[in-house]
Amino acid sequence: LQALAVIAGEKIPASAAFNCFTPTPQINKNVKIDAAGLVSDPLSDPGVKAAIAAAEQRLSGAGRIVIRKSGTEPLIRVMAEGEDRKLVAAIVDELCAVIEKAAR
Repeated sequence: LQALAVIAGEKIPASAAFNCFTPTPQINKNVKIDAAGLVSDPLSDPGVKAAIAAAEQRLSGAGRIVIRKSGTEPLIRVMAEGEDRKLVAAIVDELCAVIEKAAR
């Protein structure tokens, strides 16, 4: 209520007062895995771990990466977000390719 009182008192639009969120591009992709035929967890593969670390460095603090197994489907979910949409798309595509290779 105090925030509304300030907005009313200052006569500024609420959109200007609460303009503190800047959306960033986010890309999500799923990598299908044959859970029955897997010998080991693709996310524990050294090549996958190295690719994730390299991708995080490429974002250099201007985004984030989330990779996790689906709890209900034989999928690994890959999500990245950041200020540069082309970079984010390239990172997601590269990570998906590395995970697919490790899952074979």
